[in-house]
Amino acid sequence: MKVGDLATAGVVSADGSLTVVKAAKLMRDHHVGDVVVTEETESGSKPVGIVTDRDLVVGVIGLGLDPAVFTIGDVVQSPVHTAVADEEADVVIERMRALGIRRVPVVDTRGNLDGIFTMDDYVAYLGQQLQNIRDLVQNERMREEDSRVAIN
Repeated sequence: MKVGDLATAGVVSADGSLTVVKAAKLMRDHHVGDVVVTEETESGSKPVGIVTDRDLVVGVIGLGLDPAVFTIGDVVQSPVHTAVADEEADVVIERMRALGIRRVPVVDTRGNLDGIFTMDDYVAYLGQQLQNIRDLVQNERMREEDSRVAIN
């Protein structure tokens, strides 16, 4: 399965000048745990980093810093690790595991932001595959039971 097929298209993104408070509000309003930090170029919006809810708590609030003063550019995780939409999800998950990250921005062939792929996206995909296998086994058993000849 291609990572682009599993990724979420509606990515919350902003440039690095967004305050931590506004980033937290964006995350809350969109029910997400990250903001992809982007830079506008002639060819489109390029991801340059990612800020997670944990980054905001541990890197700003937990240190007693003022979240209204600090920007996501101050706490951004950079360089950002990305995935190209046509990469195999298994390969991307292995890379994420090796890097210890739970999400990667997905880019098109020009490097423009196209979506975000999270561990949750992959777990949902695997869950659906397991459900399909369970259904197959159950249907096979029912078909076999229906085809049995009663022996008296």
